[in-house]
Amino acid sequence: MRDRFTELDYGLSLLSSMYHQDWRSSGDWTAILEIFLWEEQAPPAVLALYEDVAAFGRLPRAEIEDVWTASTDNNFIFGRDADSGDEWLSAIQEHCRMWLVARGVSTLPAGFPVLERAPAEAVGAQIGSLIGWRDVDGRLIRVLAALKRFAETLSPDLAFRLLLRIVDARRMEISSQLYHELALLGRSLNCGEFVVSSLEYLVSDANG
Repeated sequence: MRDRFTELDYGLSLLSSMYHQDWRSSGDWTAILEIFLWEEQAPPAVLALYEDVAAFGRLPRAEIEDVWTASTDNNFIFGRDADSGDEWLSAIQEHCRMWLVARGVSTLPAGFPVLERAPAEAVGAQIGSLIGWRDVDGRLIRVLAALKRFAETLSPDLAFRLLLRIVDARRMEISSQLYHELALLGRSLNCGEFVVSSLEYLVSDANG
């Protein structure tokens, strides 16, 4: 499990939040990435993004594009804002590498963390339980199915953060019970205090 270095969101899920509906006013996609990789950024934040991209890049291209597009609430479109999902991730990783090397970090993670079965199964089960949500359409079912496989085979931590990002981006109402379950999962994954609590405004028990 990754050591906690921030109480806030981080890595690829944080980057996706920066591609909101007005992001093009800052320039093309590279301008947003440069904002993330600013001069005084903390090296652990850049390493976290680098590692997230390495794991996410193991998904098939179509799933990369589906999940990333959903995490930006369709504000980042492949074929318009970037050519393809795998090329997009390669570009992010290279920008991270150059930022780190410029600051004396020349040895970067070459492998992937050992998959821990308990959190992988817990996150996969939680994502699977959401596929029957009333707010989930066919496209989002495909995204959630990809995230479930990703959690169970590659990175439950990133899958969980991307799930939260998608719920936030789509302003999906959640029950207090689900919020409690997500908070427990967040703690078990060593997420920061405000990663799950950022969704508290979506809690509503009006429909059960």
